Amino acid sequence: MPELSLVLVNGEFAGADTPALDVRPLGDYWGDSTGVEVVENSPSDIGALMYTSGTTGPSKACMMSHNYLCNIARAGSNLVALEPHDIVWTPLPLFHTSGLQAILGAIIVGGKVSISLKFSVTNFWAEIETSGATVAKIMASMVPILIAAPEDDAMKRTFGQVRAVVGNPFTPAQKQAFYDRFGVKYIANNQYGSTEVYCGTSVPYLADTPQGSAGKRNDDFDVIVLDDNDCEVPYGTPGELCFRPSKPDVMFSGYWQQPQKSAEVWRNLWMHTGDMVRMDEEGFIYFTDRKKDYMRKGGENISGFEMEKTFIGHDAIGEVSVHALPSELGEDDIKVVVVLADGANLSHEDLWHWSRERVPSFATPRYIEFRKELPKNGVGRVLKYQLRDEGVTPATWDVQTTDLVKKRVSQ
Repeated sequence: MPELSLVLVNGEFAGADTPALDVRPLGDYWGDSTGVEVVENSPSDIGALMYTSGTTGPSKACMMSHNYLCNIARAGSNLVALEPHDIVWTPLPLFHTSGLQAILGAIIVGGKVSISLKFSVTNFWAEIETSGATVAKIMASMVPILIAAPEDDAMKRTFGQVRAVVGNPFTPAQKQAFYDRFGVKYIANNQYGSTEVYCGTSVPYLADTPQGSAGKRNDDFDVIVLDDNDCEVPYGTPGELCFRPSKPDVMFSGYWQQPQKSAEVWRNLWMHTGDMVRMDEEGFIYFTDRKKDYMRKGGENISGFEMEKTFIGHDAIGEVSVHALPSELGEDDIKVVVVLADGANLSHEDLWHWSRERVPSFATPRYIEFRKELPKNGVGRVLKYQLRDEGVTPATWDVQTTDLVKKRVSQ
């Protein structure tokens, strides 16, 4: 490290005598507290600004009180029953609530945290081994990569070392792979969270939970599913997920310098998330789509989330995003944007025919576009608003301009 010239040491330095290295006591550099004003904070005072992911529009800065930051630490730690002896490993960015929680959660229980600068599948198990991690917080996109990676010595040596993994979503097959191959004992993936409301729904550690659910109401929040008129919908009916706190200062305090945006989400005493869910009779919620990502065609509602689950099942597709474009008929036309898997070949026509066999006729896409990559934010989420704004590009294939439509009409 040729750039290193000064090292500050707390306590005695037992290292080698290096003339080129200036080693000094840390105490020599302690600041002088004389004249420093001590500010007393209340739990409701703003402690941080954290920006939303910006997947449906420009990011907004959430005002986060000191108590909300403490609640993030506590609620996230409860998901895996974090204890002082635990070491949390994560590559998640610290401008994301999950990344921030890794640090705050360790602090609140007196544990430790290891922050990886960048996720690397080849170095993952070596970092787990070196850090001594017992809990890992990862993104969903990392799950299949880790499962598909070849076995290495570090993976073998750390079998069973990580007792719990926090990430969402996990399929049943992915969970089983983590249990069997890596010795993980628990996957915490049944919770709902956003920058505005962290762990709005959740389940207790080791609880038996329905597959695919995002948990249920906890002691911190009241939860309801509402229609467009803010009336509660029956069990099993899709509607917008809404929250209000059961305790003071356990969620965001509004958007910084955007009172109109704050008022838009706080309506009729409920904070509207913009996420569409359904709730079963036991109170478990199931995500269906972002409200802005819902499409309507032929008088039918279409979930972009469900459409993407279908298209990602094609062997030639690596990534996919489905969204609506305005139709001249007054509803929506559906556009599918695809990133092909490495080495895969696929034509627009073949994908269109494939989709007709797997989705309802009213949900068959009009537009298909192949791209090298999808626009994403800093935590890897697709920026659908950007795709919608781009509309029909020169690279967009339109079934209406082909003979396929004529053949269907003549049949």
